[in-house]
Amino acid sequence: MRSVLFSGAALLLVGAIQAPAGAQQPGSVEYNTVYLPGHGAGDVVATSALDRWGAIATGKGDALGFVVGARSEKEARANAIKECSSGGAESCEVEDVFINVCIAVASSPSANYWSSGSPNRNTAKALRERALKGCGEKDCRIIREGCAYEF
Repeated sequence: MRSVLFSGAALLLVGAIQAPAGAQQPGSVEYNTVYLPGHGAGDVVATSALDRWGAIATGKGDALGFVVGARSEKEARANAIKECSSGGAESCEVEDVFINVCIAVASSPSANYWSSGSPNRNTAKALRERALKGCGEKDCRIIREGCAYEF
C-alpha cells in the first residue's frame, strides 16, 4: 500500500512541474515556438537597426565636434564632445543631434549656421547653399558636411 501512495504522490508532483496544458506540448501549434519580446510594444523610442545618428558640439573659441554615422544618440553625443575637446577646447556642449539626415555646416569668424535635411529630399548642393545663406556673412564657408544615414 505504501508503494501505491508513493507513486500517486510522485505523479502529482510531476504534474505540478509540467507546463500548462497546450503550451509547448508535442503535437500542439505552440510546440517549438520561440516567443520574443514584442518590438515596439510600449517602446516608442526604439529605432531601426539602420538608423544613424549625428551630432554637433561647440566649445570656446573655434572648437567644433562634428559626427555622423553613429549607431545611437548617446554615441553621437559622446563622440561630438570628444572631437570638440580633442584640441584642448573647454566647455564643449552638444548643440544639435540628428538622425537619418544630411547636414552642412557653414562658418565665419563671427557666425555659424548648419542646415540639415532628408537625403531623399535635399541635395548636398541645396544644403550647402542654405547653410551659407543662414550664416549670412560674406566670408562664410562650408567647413563640414556629411550624412547620418545608411541604406
